[in-house]
Amino acid sequence: MKGKVFSILLASAFAASCLTACGGGNTSSGSTTGETANGGDSSTGTGSNTVSLWCWDETFNIPAAEKAAEYYQETNPDFQLEITNISFDDIVTRLTASVAGGQNDSLPDIMLMSDTNIKKFVTLYPDLFADLTDSGIDFSQFAQYKVEAGTVDGKIYAVPFDNATSIAAYRTDLLAQAGLTLDDLTDLTWEEFIDVAKPVVEKTGIPMLVTADNFQLINCMLQSSGNWYFDENDQVNFVNNEGMREVFTVYKELVDTGILQIRNDMESYYSSLYDSSCVGTINACWIMNTLQKDEANSGNWGITNMPRFSDIEGATNAGNTGGSSWVVLNSDNKDLAIDYLNKTFAGSAELYNDLLDEIAAVATYMPAKDQPNYKAGQDFYGGQAVFEQILEYSDTVPRVNYGIYTAEAADAIKTALTEYRTGSMDLDTALTQAEENVAFLMQ
Repeated sequence: MKGKVFSILLASAFAASCLTACGGGNTSSGSTTGETANGGDSSTGTGSNTVSLWCWDETFNIPAAEKAAEYYQETNPDFQLEITNISFDDIVTRLTASVAGGQNDSLPDIMLMSDTNIKKFVTLYPDLFADLTDSGIDFSQFAQYKVEAGTVDGKIYAVPFDNATSIAAYRTDLLAQAGLTLDDLTDLTWEEFIDVAKPVVEKTGIPMLVTADNFQLINCMLQSSGNWYFDENDQVNFVNNEGMREVFTVYKELVDTGILQIRNDMESYYSSLYDSSCVGTINACWIMNTLQKDEANSGNWGITNMPRFSDIEGATNAGNTGGSSWVVLNSDNKDLAIDYLNKTFAGSAELYNDLLDEIAAVATYMPAKDQPNYKAGQDFYGGQAVFEQILEYSDTVPRVNYGIYTAEAADAIKTALTEYRTGSMDLDTALTQAEENVAFLMQ
């Protein structure tokens, strides 16, 4: 079993990192907050008041953890947080090597993990991660789709962090050219959206939506349907998946009608958001950081919810793609690590208020929506209180089972969708072939 685990994790390391909302660099460096207490070993976080943490991104995740440590030090002034800046690819590699070599003491007390990979690691290493179900953390305060991502066999293993709920972002000045407002694009079904979007394309001469040639839009659409790549028994489920079939059908219609255009890479995708060559995009809310770099169009952007599938029970106007959460390892400092998370990321709306202002980190902690920065209108979005809206959308994202092989399934679906929309295969053939390929990998 150990050899199988090792090969599974190494083979999927790169693909898994692509599902993370905020990608990290490939460097590893130390960062500390506070003073080392009780002579603890600062390199391992084994001191009685020192917690070690692995995460990536010096502009997002690391400053969030540091700010949380500052909050925690208000009641525990001797607390020290040891942060190692490490890409998710390297987290996978180090985790695998440490467990295979029986060196669990080289692992941190806390690590950041992409939501779609939590179940994989907990399933493969069931004794490595702390069960947080009865830890005192109030998980009812979070958007429940995030709690589901960290739940394995009825037990909760992760504290939700960032928000990757979908938004539909549109240039309101371009909508006005077609005689429309954001209200005309709110709470729509996909059929209604297509009817509204066609005249916009005709009047503006540009596509209503753009997307990159990856699975970001696909995942937003799929989760909004209440379905995922796997069924409740963790079996790959493409052919008989009503959500998947609707995603393929609607996606193809969007492309065929010119409502949606696909860009070859992320650079050209971002460029189209800046150069007025599209009306808008549907993606996770973290796309807003990219939009806001275009200061010339401040005040011309607005957000609303994405369309929903009308014929699927449980489908909503909110999806998700990307995102990450904090997991705790069964280390000597487990209790301190849990307390740090409980009183900060799982217990302080004020912390999230500060993080929104300092690094634009949108919470999935629902009490944060009552904080002043969440309720404030944003000039870039024409005065909309967009962050309060996003938290409201978060509360409606369907809970799905991410399974163990999301990265592999996403690759297969991307290929199948290309075959289908270009006419190389019909829907049943494309889905059947993709399902068979993933089922073979899962053997």
